[in-house]
Amino acid sequence: MRYVVFIILQFMAFGVFAQQIPISQYMHHGLPLNPAIAGSVGAMSISATSREQWTGFEGAPSTQIISAHSPFFSDTFGAGVLITNDRIGVTRTTTATIMGSYRLKVLTGNLHFGLRGGIEQARNSWSEVRTTDNQDILFANDDRSVLPVIGTGIYYYNSTFYCSFSAPSLLNKVYRDGGYVAEFDILKIRPYFNTGLNLQIDDTWMLRPSTLIYKNQNNYIKMDINMLLAYNKQIEFGLSSRSTETFVGMLRYWIKPQFSIAYSYDMERVALSKYSRGSHELTLRYDMIYNRQINNPRFF
Repeated sequence: MRYVVFIILQFMAFGVFAQQIPISQYMHHGLPLNPAIAGSVGAMSISATSREQWTGFEGAPSTQIISAHSPFFSDTFGAGVLITNDRIGVTRTTTATIMGSYRLKVLTGNLHFGLRGGIEQARNSWSEVRTTDNQDILFANDDRSVLPVIGTGIYYYNSTFYCSFSAPSLLNKVYRDGGYVAEFDILKIRPYFNTGLNLQIDDTWMLRPSTLIYKNQNNYIKMDINMLLAYNKQIEFGLSSRSTETFVGMLRYWIKPQFSIAYSYDMERVALSKYSRGSHELTLRYDMIYNRQINNPRFF
């Protein structure tokens, strides 16, 4: 029986690294998916996200992300930092990366090229697992790994349209000999393609459709379809469908044009929904204005 438990825990541990979409509100907090977004807001932008997944399960995934990025040198360059903390079961992962981007004016918009690099520390605390045999050597020792993180992306946007293509991680994480190692395998790189529109309906209403297409760890193509409706440049609400497996309800409110708070609730359609109370996510974002004149809040 202890070997079955060990296999289940190993699967959960891999889930930390195999999460295809770390958060549901990537349209509000996009830096975790694409380093090219760094500097695109036009001012210093600070975001923080907390996500509790599959509430009701002991050891369910918990994620915290904080990021900050800003343009430099007349908006030609952008730079940012991203810190992520993940916990699932007895596995904890902390990632710290820095981002850099370069901007070109293209047609009516801006084209950013981005890179990111950093380190990722992963720890499996096997000694915290409760077993019937206290002398079981399988759970006697913890293991810890420190791995490099490398990612890249491109990002094009104007006032009504954006398009993003990225590979947040170019290295594949493999569990081997009691620890994780990073390997480069071009066939295992998981790219993300994200695009969306701002469609002004009238003076007060704006429709914001978007989609995210990505490849999961089993090389299947998955797709999110998002539909958000913004009212009076102050409140936004809508739904998202994640490959028909999950429905997400979203609400975002601008306390000030520079500061917004967003909440989302994930509803699973698979068998897991019988045992889980869903997933909750909260995002805070503040776009510093400095001496610039901003008439509208930033939607992406």
